[in-house]
Amino acid sequence: MQVSSGNTLTIAQVVVVKLCAVGDSWLAWFARSRITVTIQYQHSYFIAHPVYMAEYIWNYYFYQDGNIELEIRLTGILQVYCADTDEPNPFGTTVAPKTNAHYHQHIFSIRVDPMIDGLNNSLVESDVVSIPDGTGSIGNFAGNGFTLQDKVLKNQTEGARDYSFDTERRWKIINPARKHYSSGRNVGYVIGMKGASTRLMAREDGWAAKRAAFAKKALWVIKDVEDPKGGRMWPSGKYLPQTREEPQDSVGQWVKSPGNIENEDLLVYITVGTTHIPRPEDWPV
Repeated sequence: MQVSSGNTLTIAQVVVVKLCAVGDSWLAWFARSRITVTIQYQHSYFIAHPVYMAEYIWNYYFYQDGNIELEIRLTGILQVYCADTDEPNPFGTTVAPKTNAHYHQHIFSIRVDPMIDGLNNSLVESDVVSIPDGTGSIGNFAGNGFTLQDKVLKNQTEGARDYSFDTERRWKIINPARKHYSSGRNVGYVIGMKGASTRLMAREDGWAAKRAAFAKKALWVIKDVEDPKGGRMWPSGKYLPQTREEPQDSVGQWVKSPGNIENEDLLVYITVGTTHIPRPEDWPV
């Protein structure tokens, strides 16, 4: 950063916190065109983290209406390799003469240790489905009806979940012992990840899929188990070795053990990412 003298000051580790106006929270229209506008503010926490060839920027946004948003930005220099003239490149893009950048994925696991109005929570899986009653019927006269189908996950062995674009699947972390004063439903937070859900392209039995089993599913929910060394933390093990097998201390192994996850101290791991097909415009940065 630059100081008042014009010199630069290097800070090894820093979190940037800022308050931003991000638009209108709501508008109120009155007679004679009187308008009341409430501005919505956003508390932003900015973290930059270099990993291998990429630099990831983690923006945490906290809104006045209770929303929490995580934005992950990707920058850095592409990993490339030298190629011969007119060498075929079926697994990448020739971003510059004799310079190939391979296709790849950026996949992240976000650990959420929820305490929604208390320590014991449940996870509800919700699918949006059309009403089966035919058009013109009493139950669906106009033919445009749809509803939610909720499923409370009860056992840890069912804690590995896939995303469904067909049903606009979403998950809610709720407290079954607390009710919202207006809706009468259990209080909770909805996990919105539609735009960030990315399918792992590696084969199920491949090395990458075994090392990072968390990337196989969109969401994992397990019971938190704490011992003198701490609780369950790392979805692929604390020390990710260059192994060809899945680490024992990982989320893929945890869900294999039976155990109650309804109204319990939960851990939720959310898998998000993107598939990067490089363009010449991405080179060098």
